Amino acid sequence: MALANVILNPSKSVTYMPTEMRQLAEVSIENNEATPVVFKWKSTRPGMYKMRPVYGLVRPNEKKTIRLIFKGLGGKQCPTKDHYTCVLAATTSSNVRPELVWKQHRCRAQMAESAMAKRVLKILYAGVNDRPEGKKKEGLKDDAGGARGPIALYDKGEDSASGNGDDKNEQGERNNGKGKLGMGV
Repeated sequence: MALANVILNPSKSVTYMPTEMRQLAEVSIENNEATPVVFKWKSTRPGMYKMRPVYGLVRPNEKKTIRLIFKGLGGKQCPTKDHYTCVLAATTSSNVRPELVWKQHRCRAQMAESAMAKRVLKILYAGVNDRPEGKKKEGLKDDAGGARGPIALYDKGEDSASGNGDDKNEQGERNNGKGKLGMGV
């Protein structure tokens, strides 16, 4: 498998609460390869799920943490087949701008010749699709490969977890002063 020594933790899924509240989960990317690795995150519903940062570089023997943001159900049913995808590519230099690597055609052609990999994290909802059929509810898992619950819940009027002003009313939400409702992993 290409880039077998690049490890995502959790490696299989993340779990959110099926609520209207904004939630944040984290995933780490650990690069145990000999070369730097650039990454790009995608989701099946960009309007419902955000990632920060979307693009990045992980040097050899380095670990980066990515924030995975669920904006809340917004009155909709829980989507049960959604996922995040992390696209990884080996690069020869630590001095590249990851966003440009993915967006410039010339750079993408060079990456096609190098080692590339995709990792998929399923998006689960507690009590909805977070366990196999017929199994008793066991709570949120915290093992390295399994699902993890959100690390923070946000009410509708609170700070955006995205941190970069990409939501419609985010600036106004930042200024209203409501606090986080913390939730352990």
